[in-house]
Amino acid sequence: MSIWSKLGGLFGGATGTFSEAWRVDVGGHAIALQPCDPKRLVVLTGEGHLLQLDARDGKKRFDVEAHAEGALCLDVAHQIATGGMDGVVRVFDRATGALDRELALGRGWVTHVIWQKRLGEAHIANPVLIAAHGKFIARIEYTGTHETLGPHPSTVGALVISPDGSKAAAGYFGGVDVRSLEDESALQSLPWTSSIVALAWRGDGSVIAAGCQDNAVHFWRLSTGQDSMMGGYPSKPKVLVWSPKHNLLGTAAGPDAVLWDFTKGPEGTSPIQLRGHAATITSMVWSNDAALLVTGARDGRVLVHRVADGSVLHAVELGACVEALHWDAGFVAACASGLVVRVSA
Repeated sequence: MSIWSKLGGLFGGATGTFSEAWRVDVGGHAIALQPCDPKRLVVLTGEGHLLQLDARDGKKRFDVEAHAEGALCLDVAHQIATGGMDGVVRVFDRATGALDRELALGRGWVTHVIWQKRLGEAHIANPVLIAAHGKFIARIEYTGTHETLGPHPSTVGALVISPDGSKAAAGYFGGVDVRSLEDESALQSLPWTSSIVALAWRGDGSVIAAGCQDNAVHFWRLSTGQDSMMGGYPSKPKVLVWSPKHNLLGTAAGPDAVLWDFTKGPEGTSPIQLRGHAATITSMVWSNDAALLVTGARDGRVLVHRVADGSVLHAVELGACVEALHWDAGFVAACASGLVVRVSA
């Protein structure tokens, strides 16, 4: 039985047609795209503008300047949080785009902002934002208090929060540190002799995967500390995305999407490879049922792959590097030219 036949039993025969719903120009280099809710999308441009779009027709709801010196990161889990080259974290109202609060973290770009996802009334009333700047991580409470964690041995190149929201993992040259967000304690040090450029925490909390400067994906099983490496990539794997069922890790460091199956491996197994791009993949998103994988690349194309047989079901030409993707009964793509397109399934 072929690998595609086996996968067909796992994923079913995903089919469907796709049609473009709308496209808009946000007037700058779109670097990040996230949903506010089912009716609204937020786009951040490298030039520092923050825009909210209507998910139904793409109309702009607001357009505000977030970082005059340039923006780098976005998270919209609670209010809208951004970080930029000015070393400042800013929080904006989700409905109006009005500036709610800001915090200068000092020297160093703010390269990552992530809302800590925790349950409970206290956390809802006072959500916590984690930000990376230079060698440090800041834990910022919505009430205005903050504390600095670090320094790490070198600049933090990747940051991720555990699925239960209790821990943060920071990647740098030399490995990954896992730290509690409740008592500041360092829980685990995961050494590796390379710079960490991307991190992805498995949805069940059991594995941290890292894209590394040495053209490999390294991962650690946290319960045992066991680590493994998957090499052979043509460049640094900057794209790492776990499937909704947590069994497949989607990776990319070239024109092919490389999927590793953690059901029985991936040690000793061969990856699934999804082809079709002519340049390096820069963004990747799964459909909710994991039957489809959408990839965007520097070739200006977005491809919808059916994982069960590797076929490309749909392709969209955007004409510029695809910087961000979001799945929403179809997909939304944002690219370097400022074009944002929604395609419905």
